[in-house]
Amino acid sequence: MLFRSATVALSVTSGTANAYFQLLSARDRLAIAKQNLETAEAVYAITASRVRNGVASQLEEAQQLATLAGQRANVPRLEQAELEARAALALLLGKLPEGFDVAGKDLNAVASPSVAPGLTSELLTRRPDIVAQEQTLRAADANVAVARAAFFPAISLTANGGVQSTALSSLFDGNVASSIGLNLVQTIFDGGRLIAQRDSAKAREQEALASYRNTVITAFSDVETALGNVVHLKSQDDEAAEQLRQLQRAFDIANARYREGVSDYLTVLDAQRSLYSARDSYQQIKLQRLQAILTLYRALGGGWRDSDIAPAAVATN
Repeated sequence: MLFRSATVALSVTSGTANAYFQLLSARDRLAIAKQNLETAEAVYAITASRVRNGVASQLEEAQQLATLAGQRANVPRLEQAELEARAALALLLGKLPEGFDVAGKDLNAVASPSVAPGLTSELLTRRPDIVAQEQTLRAADANVAVARAAFFPAISLTANGGVQSTALSSLFDGNVASSIGLNLVQTIFDGGRLIAQRDSAKAREQEALASYRNTVITAFSDVETALGNVVHLKSQDDEAAEQLRQLQRAFDIANARYREGVSDYLTVLDAQRSLYSARDSYQQIKLQRLQAILTLYRALGGGWRDSDIAPAAVATN
Protein backbone atom coordinates (compact mmCIF):
# COMPACT_ATOMS: atom_id res chain seq x y z
CA MET A 1 0.00 0.00 0.00
CA LEU A 2 2.82 2.39 0.92
CA PHE A 3 4.56 1.58 -2.36
CA ARG A 4 1.42 2.37 -4.34
CA SER A 5 0.71 5.65 -2.55
CA ALA A 6 4.32 6.79 -2.93
CA THR A 7 4.29 5.86 -6.61
CA VAL A 8 1.04 7.74 -7.19
CA ALA A 9 2.29 10.80 -5.30
CA LEU A 10 5.52 10.88 -7.31
CA SER A 11 3.64 10.37 -10.56
CA VAL A 12 1.04 13.05 -9.83
CA THR A 13 3.63 15.60 -8.73
CA SER A 14 5.87 15.12 -11.77
CA GLY A 15 2.87 14.84 -14.10
CA THR A 16 1.44 18.14 -12.87
CA ALA A 17 4.82 19.85 -13.21
CA ASN A 18 5.16 18.51 -16.74
CA ALA A 19 1.67 19.78 -17.63
CA TYR A 20 2.68 23.22 -16.32
CA PHE A 21 5.84 23.15 -18.43
CA GLN A 22 3.77 22.10 -21.45
CA LEU A 23 1.46 25.07 -20.91
CA LEU A 24 4.35 27.53 -20.66
CA SER A 25 5.91 25.90 -23.72
CA ALA A 26 2.68 26.41 -25.66
CA ARG A 27 2.72 30.06 -24.65
CA ASP A 28 6.35 30.31 -25.72
CA ARG A 29 5.56 28.83 -29.11
CA LEU A 30 2.60 31.16 -29.56
CA ALA A 31 4.79 34.16 -28.75
CA ILE A 32 7.39 32.92 -31.25
CA ALA A 33 4.69 32.51 -33.92
CA LYS A 34 3.59 36.10 -33.38
CA GLN A 35 7.22 37.24 -33.49
CA ASN A 36 7.71 35.33 -36.75
CA LEU A 37 4.56 36.95 -38.12
CA GLU A 38 5.89 40.41 -37.28
CA THR A 39 9.16 39.55 -38.99
CA ALA A 40 7.34 38.30 -42.11
CA GLU A 41 5.19 41.46 -42.20
CA ALA A 42 8.29 43.66 -42.00
CA VAL A 43 9.92 41.79 -44.90
CA TYR A 44 6.69 42.01 -46.90
CA ALA A 45 6.55 45.77 -46.36
CA ILE A 46 10.02 46.06 -47.91
CA THR A 47 9.10 43.68 -50.75
CA ALA A 48 5.86 45.50 -51.58
CA SER A 49 7.69 48.85 -51.63
CA ARG A 50 10.33 47.45 -53.96
CA VAL A 51 7.63 46.04 -56.27
CA ARG A 52 5.89 49.43 -56.40
CA ASN A 53 9.20 51.06 -57.29
CA GLY A 54 9.84 48.51 -60.00
CA VAL A 55 12.99 47.05 -58.48
CA ALA A 56 11.43 43.75 -57.36
CA SER A 57 9.30 41.21 -59.19
CA GLN A 58 5.78 40.07 -58.42
CA LEU A 59 7.30 36.62 -57.87
CA GLU A 60 9.13 37.95 -54.81
CA GLU A 61 5.92 39.52 -53.57
CA ALA A 62 3.98 36.26 -54.06
CA GLN A 63 6.65 34.26 -52.23
CA GLN A 64 6.62 36.61 -49.27
CA LEU A 65 2.82 36.67 -49.20
CA ALA A 66 2.89 32.86 -49.03
CA THR A 67 5.36 33.04 -46.12
CA LEU A 68 3.15 35.61 -44.43
CA ALA A 69 0.04 33.42 -44.84
CA GLY A 70 1.87 30.43 -43.39
CA GLN A 71 2.90 32.39 -40.31
CA ARG A 72 -0.63 33.73 -39.85
CA ALA A 73 -1.99 30.17 -40.00
CA ASN A 74 0.34 29.14 -37.16
CA VAL A 75 -1.18 31.59 -34.68
CA PRO A 76 -4.70 30.09 -34.29
CA ARG A 77 -3.23 26.56 -34.26
CA LEU A 78 -0.93 27.44 -31.38
CA GLU A 79 -3.69 29.37 -29.61
CA GLN A 80 -5.68 26.13 -29.59
CA ALA A 81 -2.65 24.20 -28.31
CA GLU A 82 -2.29 26.70 -25.45
CA LEU A 83 -6.00 26.34 -24.61
CA GLU A 84 -5.72 22.54 -24.52
CA ALA A 85 -2.57 22.64 -22.36
CA ARG A 86 -4.28 25.02 -19.93
CA ALA A 87 -7.33 22.75 -19.71
CA ALA A 88 -5.12 19.69 -19.09
CA LEU A 89 -3.35 21.43 -16.21
CA ALA A 90 -6.67 22.59 -14.72
CA LEU A 91 -7.98 19.01 -14.69
CA LEU A 92 -4.83 17.74 -12.96
CA LEU A 93 -5.30 20.40 -10.29
CA GLY A 94 -8.97 19.50 -9.88
CA LYS A 95 -10.21 22.80 -11.26
CA LEU A 96 -12.67 23.70 -13.99
CA PRO A 97 -10.93 24.61 -17.26
CA GLU A 98 -13.26 27.56 -17.80
CA GLY A 99 -11.64 30.68 -16.42
CA PHE A 100 -8.55 28.81 -15.21
CA ASP A 101 -5.21 30.54 -15.71
CA VAL A 102 -1.66 30.68 -14.35
CA ALA A 103 0.64 33.65 -13.96
CA GLY A 104 3.59 32.16 -15.85
CA LYS A 105 3.99 33.47 -19.40
CA ASP A 106 6.91 31.43 -20.72
CA LEU A 107 9.56 28.90 -19.76
CA ASN A 108 11.97 31.70 -18.88
CA ALA A 109 9.81 32.21 -15.78
CA VAL A 110 10.88 28.78 -14.48
CA ALA A 111 14.03 28.79 -12.37
CA SER A 112 15.82 25.64 -13.46
CA PRO A 113 17.57 24.01 -10.48
CA SER A 114 21.28 23.43 -10.79
CA VAL A 115 22.37 19.81 -10.81
CA ALA A 116 25.73 19.82 -9.06
CA PRO A 117 27.94 16.74 -9.02
CA GLY A 118 28.08 14.81 -5.79
CA LEU A 119 24.46 13.86 -5.16
CA THR A 120 24.56 11.15 -2.52
CA SER A 121 23.34 7.72 -3.55
CA GLU A 122 21.28 7.55 -0.35
CA LEU A 123 18.67 9.65 -2.15
CA LEU A 124 17.67 6.55 -4.08
CA THR A 125 16.42 4.83 -0.93
CA ARG A 126 13.28 7.01 -1.21
CA ARG A 127 12.32 5.48 -4.55
CA PRO A 128 9.00 3.62 -4.25
CA ASP A 129 10.39 0.49 -5.92
CA ILE A 130 13.31 0.30 -3.48
CA VAL A 131 11.03 1.03 -0.52
CA ALA A 132 8.81 -1.87 -1.64
CA GLN A 133 11.78 -4.24 -1.95
CA GLU A 134 13.01 -3.30 1.51
CA GLN A 135 9.56 -3.96 2.93
CA THR A 136 9.73 -7.42 1.37
CA LEU A 137 13.09 -8.00 3.04
CA ARG A 138 11.77 -6.84 6.41
CA ALA A 139 8.80 -9.16 6.06
CA ALA A 140 11.31 -11.99 5.67
CA ASP A 141 13.11 -10.90 8.87
CA ALA A 142 16.08 -9.52 6.94
CA ASN A 143 18.47 -6.90 8.26
CA VAL A 144 17.81 -4.10 5.76
CA ALA A 145 20.71 -2.00 7.02
CA VAL A 146 23.12 -4.81 6.16
CA ALA A 147 21.43 -5.31 2.78
CA ARG A 148 21.86 -1.62 2.01
CA ALA A 149 25.51 -1.72 2.98
CA ALA A 150 26.04 -4.71 0.70
CA PHE A 151 24.07 -3.59 -2.34
CA PHE A 152 23.83 0.19 -1.96
CA PRO A 153 27.37 1.56 -2.27
CA ALA A 154 27.94 4.97 -0.68
CA ILE A 155 29.04 6.83 -3.79
CA SER A 156 28.33 10.28 -5.15
CA LEU A 157 26.13 10.34 -8.24
CA THR A 158 27.70 12.33 -11.06
CA ALA A 159 26.90 12.91 -14.69
CA ASN A 160 30.22 11.45 -15.79
CA GLY A 161 29.85 7.71 -15.45
CA GLY A 162 28.83 7.02 -11.87
CA VAL A 163 28.01 3.45 -12.87
CA GLN A 164 31.67 2.95 -13.75
CA SER A 165 32.60 3.43 -10.08
CA THR A 166 34.52 0.50 -8.59
CA ALA A 167 31.99 0.56 -5.75
CA LEU A 168 29.36 -0.51 -8.26
CA SER A 169 31.38 -3.17 -10.04
CA SER A 170 30.03 -5.95 -7.84
CA LEU A 171 26.45 -4.84 -8.43
CA PHE A 172 26.90 -5.02 -12.17
CA ASP A 173 28.74 -8.32 -12.09
CA GLY A 174 26.73 -10.64 -14.30
CA ASN A 175 27.30 -13.53 -11.88
CA VAL A 176 24.48 -13.10 -9.36
CA ALA A 177 25.65 -16.03 -7.27
CA SER A 178 29.04 -14.42 -6.69
CA SER A 179 27.34 -11.20 -5.61
CA ILE A 180 24.97 -12.99 -3.23
CA GLY A 181 26.99 -15.65 -1.49
CA LEU A 182 25.85 -17.87 1.35
CA ASN A 183 27.71 -15.83 3.95
CA LEU A 184 25.96 -12.65 2.85
CA VAL A 185 22.56 -14.33 2.91
CA GLN A 186 23.18 -15.60 6.44
CA THR A 187 24.43 -12.21 7.61
CA ILE A 188 21.37 -10.38 6.30
CA PHE A 189 18.96 -13.03 7.49
CA ASP A 190 20.03 -12.99 11.14
CA GLY A 191 23.36 -14.75 10.80
CA GLY A 192 21.94 -18.01 9.49
CA ARG A 193 19.22 -19.11 11.91
CA LEU A 194 18.08 -22.75 11.93
CA ILE A 195 15.33 -22.05 9.41
CA ALA A 196 17.94 -20.76 7.01
CA GLN A 197 19.50 -24.19 6.90
CA ARG A 198 16.62 -25.51 4.86
CA ASP A 199 17.29 -25.41 1.13
CA SER A 200 13.91 -23.92 0.28
CA ALA A 201 14.33 -21.12 2.80
CA LYS A 202 17.83 -20.31 1.54
CA ALA A 203 16.52 -20.20 -2.01
CA ARG A 204 13.75 -17.77 -1.07
CA GLU A 205 16.20 -15.56 0.80
CA GLN A 206 18.62 -15.54 -2.10
CA GLU A 207 15.77 -14.76 -4.50
CA ALA A 208 14.69 -11.81 -2.32
CA LEU A 209 18.23 -10.45 -2.28
CA ALA A 210 18.60 -10.90 -6.03
CA SER A 211 15.39 -8.95 -6.57
CA TYR A 212 16.63 -6.19 -4.28
CA ARG A 213 19.98 -6.09 -6.08
CA ASN A 214 18.28 -5.79 -9.48
CA THR A 215 16.08 -2.96 -8.23
CA VAL A 216 19.15 -1.10 -6.96
CA ILE A 217 20.88 -1.58 -10.33
CA THR A 218 17.80 -0.23 -12.12
CA ALA A 219 17.74 2.79 -9.80
CA PHE A 220 21.39 3.64 -10.45
CA SER A 221 20.90 3.16 -14.18
CA ASP A 222 17.84 5.47 -14.22
CA VAL A 223 19.71 8.20 -12.35
CA GLU A 224 22.83 7.87 -14.48
CA THR A 225 20.79 8.23 -17.68
CA ALA A 226 18.83 11.17 -16.30
CA LEU A 227 21.97 12.98 -15.10
CA GLY A 228 23.62 12.50 -18.48
CA ASN A 229 20.54 13.84 -20.25
CA VAL A 230 20.49 16.96 -18.06
CA VAL A 231 24.15 17.69 -18.82
CA HIS A 232 23.87 17.04 -22.55
CA LEU A 233 20.73 19.16 -22.92
CA LYS A 234 22.46 22.02 -21.08
CA SER A 235 25.21 21.84 -23.71
CA GLN A 236 22.61 21.76 -26.51
CA ASP A 237 20.84 24.74 -24.96
CA ASP A 238 24.05 26.80 -24.95
CA GLU A 239 24.81 25.96 -28.58
CA ALA A 240 21.21 26.54 -29.71
CA ALA A 241 21.22 29.96 -28.04
CA GLU A 242 24.40 30.89 -29.90
CA GLN A 243 22.96 29.58 -33.17
CA LEU A 244 19.86 31.71 -32.67
CA ARG A 245 21.94 34.82 -31.98
CA GLN A 246 23.95 34.33 -35.15
CA LEU A 247 20.91 33.55 -37.32
CA GLN A 248 19.16 36.67 -36.00
CA ARG A 249 22.28 38.65 -36.90
CA ALA A 250 22.40 37.05 -40.37
CA PHE A 251 18.74 37.85 -40.98
CA ASP A 252 19.15 41.47 -39.86
CA ILE A 253 22.08 41.90 -42.24
CA ALA A 254 20.30 40.18 -45.15
CA ASN A 255 17.13 42.21 -44.58
CA ALA A 256 19.05 45.49 -44.45
CA ARG A 257 20.98 44.63 -47.62
CA TYR A 258 17.72 43.68 -49.37
CA ARG A 259 16.11 46.95 -48.32
CA GLU A 260 19.13 48.85 -49.68
CA GLY A 261 19.03 46.88 -52.94
CA VAL A 262 22.42 45.18 -52.58
CA SER A 263 21.10 41.67 -51.86
CA ASP A 264 18.45 39.52 -53.53
CA TYR A 265 15.17 38.31 -52.06
CA LEU A 266 16.19 34.63 -51.96
CA THR A 267 18.92 35.46 -49.45
CA VAL A 268 16.36 37.13 -47.20
CA LEU A 269 13.90 34.27 -47.67
CA ASP A 270 16.52 31.69 -46.69
CA ALA A 271 17.64 33.71 -43.65
CA GLN A 272 14.02 34.18 -42.65
CA ARG A 273 13.23 30.46 -42.74
CA SER A 274 16.41 29.55 -40.84
CA LEU A 275 15.59 32.09 -38.16
CA TYR A 276 12.04 30.77 -37.72
CA SER A 277 13.32 27.20 -37.39
CA ALA A 278 16.02 28.19 -34.87
CA ARG A 279 13.54 30.08 -32.70
CA ASP A 280 11.30 27.03 -32.49
CA SER A 281 14.18 24.58 -31.92
CA TYR A 282 15.60 26.67 -29.10
CA GLN A 283 12.23 26.73 -27.37
CA GLN A 284 11.89 22.95 -27.66
CA ILE A 285 15.32 22.43 -26.09
CA LYS A 286 14.30 24.62 -23.13
CA LEU A 287 11.27 22.39 -22.61
CA GLN A 288 13.35 19.22 -22.94
CA ARG A 289 15.81 20.50 -20.31
CA LEU A 290 13.04 20.99 -17.77
CA GLN A 291 11.53 17.61 -18.62
CA ALA A 292 14.98 16.00 -18.14
CA ILE A 293 15.18 17.53 -14.66
CA LEU A 294 11.70 16.12 -13.96
CA THR A 295 12.95 12.69 -15.04
CA LEU A 296 15.88 13.04 -12.63
CA TYR A 297 13.43 14.08 -9.91
CA ARG A 298 11.48 10.86 -10.47
CA ALA A 299 14.62 8.72 -10.68
CA LEU A 300 15.82 10.06 -7.33
CA GLY A 301 12.46 9.35 -5.74
CA GLY A 302 11.55 13.01 -5.19
CA GLY A 303 14.32 15.47 -5.99
CA TRP A 304 17.24 16.81 -3.95
CA ARG A 305 18.43 19.70 -1.81
CA ASP A 306 21.84 21.35 -1.43
CA SER A 307 22.29 19.38 1.79
CA ASP A 308 22.06 16.16 -0.26
CA ILE A 309 25.35 16.91 -2.03
CA ALA A 310 28.29 14.94 -0.68
CA PRO A 311 30.70 17.10 1.38
CA ALA A 312 33.67 16.04 -0.76
CA ALA A 313 31.92 17.28 -3.89
CA VAL A 314 31.04 20.60 -2.25
CA ALA A 315 34.68 21.09 -1.26
CA THR A 316 35.85 20.67 -4.85
CA ASN A 317 33.35 23.14 -6.32
